[in-house]
Amino acid sequence: MILAEVRDVPGSASAERGTLWHCSCEWKGRRYEAFHRTAILELCRTLKEAGCPDQEMTVRWQDRSAYNLKSIHKAAARAIKESAREPIHEAPYEPLPERVTALSGKAQNMGSEGQAALEEP
Repeated sequence: MILAEVRDVPGSASAERGTLWHCSCEWKGRRYEAFHRTAILELCRTLKEAGCPDQEMTVRWQDRSAYNLKSIHKAAARAIKESAREPIHEAPYEPLPERVTALSGKAQNMGSEGQAALEEP
C-alpha cells in the first residue's frame, strides 16, 4: 500500500481557477510529487508511468485519512472535468496533445505575441 499526503498550495486559489494541490509519496526509496488541481489522480498517473504495480493508496490531509483508493491504476485512468455547459464530473483521462505537453515550466502567453513567435519567417 502507498501512503501519500496532499496539501493545498497557499495563495493558489482564485475566483477564476480552483486551488492548486500538492500530492506526494515515496515508492522504492524515491519521492514522487504532483502539483495539479487533481493532484491525487496526477500522482497515480506518475506512479503508474514509473512502473509501480497496482495497489491501494491512502491519502492523508492534515494528519487525517482523506481518501482510500483501491487501485492506483484505475485512478490513473480517471479525470475530473468541468465546463460552462457541464457541472464537475468524472471522465476517462485523455493525455494532452504533444504540442501542449512540449511546453514546459510556467504557463506561457499564447496571445498574439506568442503566436507570432511560433510562425515561420
